[in-house]
Amino acid sequence: METTKHGLKKPDDEMFYDIEDFNHNTDILEKHLDDASLHVNATDIAQITEVSTLSQIDEVDTNFTMWGKVKKAISTLVSHISNVATGSTLGHIKIGTGIQMNSGTASVKLTDSVSTNDSTTALSAKAGKVINDSKAPTNHASTATTYGIGSDKNFGHIKLSDTYASHVGGVASAIGASQAALYNAYAGLNSGLNGKAPTNHASGGTGYGIGTSSAFGHVALSDNYALTSNAASGHAPSNYALANAYNTLYNKLGAYMHTQTTTVINTKDSMISEVVPTIIPNYTFTGAVVGFNVSGKNATYTNITECFYNGKNVKVCARALEGKTINVTVEVKLLYIKKL
Repeated sequence: METTKHGLKKPDDEMFYDIEDFNHNTDILEKHLDDASLHVNATDIAQITEVSTLSQIDEVDTNFTMWGKVKKAISTLVSHISNVATGSTLGHIKIGTGIQMNSGTASVKLTDSVSTNDSTTALSAKAGKVINDSKAPTNHASTATTYGIGSDKNFGHIKLSDTYASHVGGVASAIGASQAALYNAYAGLNSGLNGKAPTNHASGGTGYGIGTSSAFGHVALSDNYALTSNAASGHAPSNYALANAYNTLYNKLGAYMHTQTTTVINTKDSMISEVVPTIIPNYTFTGAVVGFNVSGKNATYTNITECFYNGKNVKVCARALEGKTINVTVEVKLLYIKKL
């Protein structure tokens, strides 16, 4: 007699079958089939309680706990398949022509147009490609104006130049100065300015150039009117020096203005009249005629063409205008100075 690993007795082939062994094996099978922890039929499964949460089947599960988990998984799957996706619930949708709900079924609306104003419309792959093709790459420096140049009206790309001494393009050319151009311009100007005079450059030296008989320049003033050593050497008399010189000479010479009247000039044409300068005691006539005045008939039609001292007399030349007859006298003003 041979015994299997599950305890069943198996008669040898050479022996007659023993009824007792068959009965024994039958008892073992019956007991095994009656073990509800090992064998569960459909009726029993229907009575098994479904677990509350989804979980994995593990080695410690019995038939009852295992089928409880299986029932939970099946009910969850069935419930999920019937779920419709909404704005707040995860679920299933059907792909159609728009995002919409119809009898509890959601569908997705796609568009190939990138200009749609419909906020519920999703972009298709084709529309995404249009957007991608219409954008500049991340690195888009270019020698062309493809990506838009800057100007006095538009913000955009500009090209830099190191040139500063001459322009290489105005606003429309979108060319700007580089850092090197700015620095070189600054350095050049700064170097040139170092050789220039400051705004306020009055100085006791001659570093800024003095005025001479041949050059315009800086001149120093002097209050000394009698100084002769600084002729044309950048020195000039001040107003104070000139006033002192005038007052000194005036007090020494004593100027005097004397008025004399000519003989009557009566003519329709031209006429010459002479005045002999009066001798004035202690004064000398300088020969200077410093003015004249015309009075009499048709004085406004009288043109004095000459009035000067000829070394002997004061000569007055008059001419009538517009054919008028003039009958006028001329007062001449003569300058005398006091004798030393």
